[in-house]
Amino acid sequence: MIGRMARGVAPGFQLRIVRLVRTHGQRIVPPGRLEHAVETAASKTGRDGRILILLDSNGDCPKVLAGELRRRAELARRDRRIRVIPNAKGWLSRPMPTHRC
Repeated sequence: MIGRMARGVAPGFQLRIVRLVRTHGQRIVPPGRLEHAVETAASKTGRDGRILILLDSNGDCPKVLAGELRRRAELARRDRRIRVIPNAKGWLSRPMPTHRC
């Protein structure tokens, strides 16, 4: 779906999607886990690769959790452009829900 959306927005853009890590629940939140996933993604994407983190916040405030995870990911790899999509399940399946936190 991400590839299809990217081609629709920027048809000439070269997009290579690397399937990386899928975790359940809060497994990515403990210190070191996210950082390891970001390092692995960076090693698979090449020198100028970008990293997109799709987050299902599982009850936590997605805006707060996304900000924290983005900060940690950027500290792990300052040389990469990293974005976090909060509540990715909602974003991918229907219009983005609004959250009050």
